[in-house]
Amino acid sequence: MILAALCFSMMLGCVKMARAELPALEIVLWRGAIAAPLTILIALPGRHFTISRPGLLLLRVAFGMGAMLCYYTATRGMALADLTLITRLQPVLIAIGAPLIMGATERMERGAWGLLAVGIFGCVVLLGPHLSGDGWGVWALGALLFGAAAHIALRLLGKTESSRAIVVWTQLGILALALSLVMITTGGLPRIPPSSLWGWLLGVGGFATCGQLLLTKAYTLDRAGVIAAASNISPLWAVLIDLALFATLPSTSALIGGALILTASLGLVLRRK
Repeated sequence: MILAALCFSMMLGCVKMARAELPALEIVLWRGAIAAPLTILIALPGRHFTISRPGLLLLRVAFGMGAMLCYYTATRGMALADLTLITRLQPVLIAIGAPLIMGATERMERGAWGLLAVGIFGCVVLLGPHLSGDGWGVWALGALLFGAAAHIALRLLGKTESSRAIVVWTQLGILALALSLVMITTGGLPRIPPSSLWGWLLGVGGFATCGQLLLTKAYTLDRAGVIAAASNISPLWAVLIDLALFATLPSTSALIGGALILTASLGLVLRRK
């Protein structure tokens, strides 16, 4: 999960660069066009492509698509560190939601409710400046909720399906859905991006593929809340990328709110039996 967090942070940096010229939906499309063939090539040696619960897989695709659209849209107006910190509330939401859907085996300790309150307060502090006028914080909240639902669906699939099959069909499903939406919204075939963006788009697809493979494998090994909490190293990666690519540092509200969110999320790991 730590390696997956690094891949997704690198991917997000590439997305932010591409967002200067492309809308979020088109980036999702080209990400899928690059990631799907890479995923199939990586998965070919295993040849485990059978899915026994296609309905649940479709939910995973839909939630994943929603999370990506919101996430990529928010990159246009938010620093990577701010955006990454807000998504750190996701493990707490997963820890609360997973037992309700998956049963007692996913149950976290009683302190999870208190940690949820701390995390939500941190979320309010962090997102306050982004909710006041520009609206980017709303997109970040959407990414948070869709992402939590996608991770719970992934944990459910991981109990019966191979990680390679999940990743392959998820990538193909998101590609098909993104292509359909682009054709509906534009009334034709998608446009070819300018050559200056292909390096960033290749980075989006490549890092996304590696991140998805690592993420899916992680969720086959332990409880959803615990695995998600291990991704709390993401803000460190995001701060480094912000510095390297955009010469920016986290805002004061991001540092305070992010500290509360990380406290809540890390608390889940410390309370693990």
